[in-house]
Amino acid sequence: MRCFILTAALVLLPIVVASAATYVVSPDGSGDFPVIQVAIYIAVDGDSIELTDGIFRGEMNRDLDFLGKSITILSQNGNPAACIIDCQGSETDLHRGFDFHSGEDAESVLQGITIMNGLMAGC
Repeated sequence: MRCFILTAALVLLPIVVASAATYVVSPDGSGDFPVIQVAIYIAVDGDSIELTDGIFRGEMNRDLDFLGKSITILSQNGNPAACIIDCQGSETDLHRGFDFHSGEDAESVLQGITIMNGLMAGC
């Protein structure tokens, strides 16, 4: 009986330890990380990155790369009008919100965020 309980505990241990994390990023640099891309670097499959209300601008808050991870990036309150990534793109300074190019799939989720002023060659 002791052997069964020990085996069951060892089998269930990875489930408890491997729970998904939620990180918060704010436009003013507060939160768990100062910019969105750093949160993506730290996140692992299954994690979520919540963006607070406001306008995210500048390096590492645009031209974002999911790095092939199965993560979710979403607005904290679910209102895309209140959570904006301003790419600040122009014909001489090209930028985009996100670049999905590393094998991302349906488990890589972007939800409830407005992306504005993105401009890339050929667009």
